[in-house]
Amino acid sequence: MREYDFSDGVTYFNGEWLPGDTPLISGMSSGGWVASTAFDGLRGIHGTIPDSDLHCQRLIASSRGLGHAPDLGWQQVLELCWQGLERFATDSDLYIRPMFWADSGFIAPDADSTRFALTVFEMPMPLREDTMTAAISSYARPLPNTAPTHVKAAGLYPNSGLAILEARKRGFKNALLKDTMGNIAEFSASNLMIVKNGEVITPSDNGCFLCGITRLRSMELLRQLGIPVREGRVSEANLRDADEVLSMGNYAKVMAVSQIEDIHYSIGPVFHALYDAYQAYARDFGQRPNALLRQSA
Repeated sequence: MREYDFSDGVTYFNGEWLPGDTPLISGMSSGGWVASTAFDGLRGIHGTIPDSDLHCQRLIASSRGLGHAPDLGWQQVLELCWQGLERFATDSDLYIRPMFWADSGFIAPDADSTRFALTVFEMPMPLREDTMTAAISSYARPLPNTAPTHVKAAGLYPNSGLAILEARKRGFKNALLKDTMGNIAEFSASNLMIVKNGEVITPSDNGCFLCGITRLRSMELLRQLGIPVREGRVSEANLRDADEVLSMGNYAKVMAVSQIEDIHYSIGPVFHALYDAYQAYARDFGQRPNALLRQSA
């Protein structure tokens, strides 16, 4: 991960733009105590915010999915995201993070106490040549009836954090997690695709992990490029046999994977084609309406 500083940014809260490190949640807040928080991550790239409407729609769905009563619609959140972008230089790489949380409630959230904040700070995008290494984690993604896997909830991320710490102790940058059935699911905070003989396979959406907006966008771009892509079961044997492995998520958008455990991968033609296609899509996104993949919201 390239260098960034959480405090070097801005925060929108209670109708004001404030310094990025402004405290928001008290020690008594349900949002901090029992992690009753939903959030989304967007990227400011090339002076635009790719798929910003889809991210804001997903945020509202995630907030409601945690029992909140958000008092902003997705269009209002979207407008605030663009306002945050405009507070920085047009060539800045930004991380934009809107979030809702319940400020009160004893374990169960009090919907009427739902609060909103938006943070924006500079976070450099990884370069084309930056790659990921990953260890297969002993931690697993939960079943849909054991955790709120259908939403982007803060409470899901301690599992990812422990997996990353475990991987770092073994000399890897990231972690690759399975589901509880032993299928390869995703990286700690991004989705996975493998390439074999020019075909791209991504783990099937079985409800154990969040199928990201960048994953869906990447699948659409691959189809436009004429590269076959499908969902399917991915096993450790598939990883060992793959020609390329790719990661797609909000932090890097599209990143090549150079190693998983003792398996090494080339940075191949599918990665380069998808990387170029996504960068072109991001540059052209602008503020136009986006009807594609509306079901992901």
